[in-house]
Amino acid sequence: MKEFKVKGSYYDIGFKNGKTVKSYIDDGYPPKFSQEILEKSKAYEQVIAEFCPDFLEEFKGMADSSGVDYQSIVAFEASPYRLDQQCWVIGFAGENTSKGRPMLIQNHEWLEEDGDYLSVMTTQPNGKLASFGFTFDWSLLSRYGGINEAGLALSSTGVSFTNSGPGIILNLAQRWIL
Repeated sequence: MKEFKVKGSYYDIGFKNGKTVKSYIDDGYPPKFSQEILEKSKAYEQVIAEFCPDFLEEFKGMADSSGVDYQSIVAFEASPYRLDQQCWVIGFAGENTSKGRPMLIQNHEWLEEDGDYLSVMTTQPNGKLASFGFTFDWSLLSRYGGINEAGLALSSTGVSFTNSGPGIILNLAQRWIL
């Protein structure tokens, strides 16, 4: 497991994260998307532009420092076309723990060879709350769970689903909420 701490503007955070993912390009980051998938990802990009536009700056920073095509980053980070995952999560409210703090326990099912990429992230965008969460090196924008400095803790579990159209994927929404 690796630990990353990034702060600054959303572009700066993306730029720093892009340097990290640059080393994984030969390992298959991001996947080679078809032109059809890249075009479909533009609808998700439009929703992000409406509801959490700062993330688009983070995508730009990642693209600028990694050399990965911007739209490929959008397709991977912001659309459901990236991975087929299943996992479970358990959460406890603070009043149910001995120290009064919330607790999250999550089993994220990944390929064994991807375990080396599991990362914990401390992120502090300028003017926003700092948050601590976990993700994979090659998916540094979204979160599979976390807690922010105000004490809000959240996590999710994902299973196979039918893509009902453009929106903000759950892992990206979690990061925005944190």
